[in-house]
Amino acid sequence: MQERCVSVVIATHNRAHLLEQALACLADQEHRPLEVVVVDDGSCDDTRQRVSCLSRQWRHDSALALHYRYQRNEGPAVARNRGMHQAQGDCILFMDDDDLMAGDAISQLVRALDGRHDAAISYAGYADTDADGRTDAQLHLPAPIRSPHALLESMIGGSWFVPIHGNLFTRRALERIGPWNRQLSSQEDDEFILRAIMQDVGFVPAPGARVYYRQHVGTRRSQPGKPGEWDEPGQIRRLNDDVTIRRLAHRTLVERGTLLTYRGAFGEWYRRLQSRYGPLLASQGLMTDPLVQWARTAAEEAPGSSSTRRKAARHEPQAAWPDQNALTA
Repeated sequence: MQERCVSVVIATHNRAHLLEQALACLADQEHRPLEVVVVDDGSCDDTRQRVSCLSRQWRHDSALALHYRYQRNEGPAVARNRGMHQAQGDCILFMDDDDLMAGDAISQLVRALDGRHDAAISYAGYADTDADGRTDAQLHLPAPIRSPHALLESMIGGSWFVPIHGNLFTRRALERIGPWNRQLSSQEDDEFILRAIMQDVGFVPAPGARVYYRQHVGTRRSQPGKPGEWDEPGQIRRLNDDVTIRRLAHRTLVERGTLLTYRGAFGEWYRRLQSRYGPLLASQGLMTDPLVQWARTAAEEAPGSSSTRRKAARHEPQAAWPDQNALTA
């Protein structure tokens, strides 16, 4: 008898052909999920028909339960909340409709949680795969977690990444994290993981677990705010969500009185913003945003930055931190 019952929740929108591939890799898992909950986020293709056909086949061939729920197009966060509410397993794994994983991925993630009855998440390594399923030889393994503080620094700075389907959540972890943030049109998985870290959820590596992160051109997920689009409107939405996520983290850290211990991480985040979005920061008026300004100052005053080297050469004192009241207004 399998020790843990795993429910898989998949949000999908107009990509029935990719969803079938994701479902096929779940049917081949060594650790068979208790159920798969597909939440259709307003598709107008043949998703319903394909899932219905697979559901009948699974009942006959594998006794694996496949549930289908339809909602009007409200985005992946709403879809995941709906699927999470219906799921019956004591662990939940979230997938996008283009995600894939190795045949022993779930068993490895479950094994990593052996003996854990607290709020915990086990996480996998990942490799990129293209639209045709060709997998890159390079395996990405998250850096070892030195401490919860270091993990939070990495997440704020943007250097920690595991695809959402590379994480297995215990029920207690989900209860502590709360619902997915439906106000975000992209990167809601980053905010969800960031919130998990800030709620002291434990992160447990699953060294043998491997998942595959699809890289392809086109819409990655559903409207509103298609996270995979690279035109300017899509980039603007992603930029604004990126700032919103850090603003939420900033607010919590201010309330806890620990903000300044993460100042360097916000400086790293600012450098990432500049690299990723460049002139959009100015054109969207974000260079005058108090949080962005504070993060920029942190980046400029970081050891080794060109600004710090210039100040040291002139023997100038370091500038004081900006007024925290401005950041929390």
